[in-house]
Amino acid sequence: MVPGIIKAFVSLVVIAIFGLGLGALVRNQAAAMVIGIFYFSIIDGLLSVIPWERRVIYRFTPGANLTSFISNGHHDNGPSDVHLFAPLPSGLLFLVWTVAILLAGGFVSLQRDIS
Repeated sequence: MVPGIIKAFVSLVVIAIFGLGLGALVRNQAAAMVIGIFYFSIIDGLLSVIPWERRVIYRFTPGANLTSFISNGHHDNGPSDVHLFAPLPSGLLFLVWTVAILLAGGFVSLQRDIS
């Protein structure tokens, strides 16, 4: 029970940093929120049911890695042929996604004229 709570807390912090990077990447903050919610609730679910895509590409997406990290590598909601990474590599891969979005958002933010 305690490891699950720790993993949930860590994933919440990393998702917050992911959202921070997305907010810096997209100029409109409301649009950034809509994009993040739309991806994690709609697009991620659609990617998990496309037959040719779910076997190869889906396991590398941020949503699949977050799901695998939180649920110990199980994908209960989707098809049975979806094989996700183990929780630790999934968590690290989601962290890589987060750092990439954060760096891209920082780079775009530094290039904008704020005057």
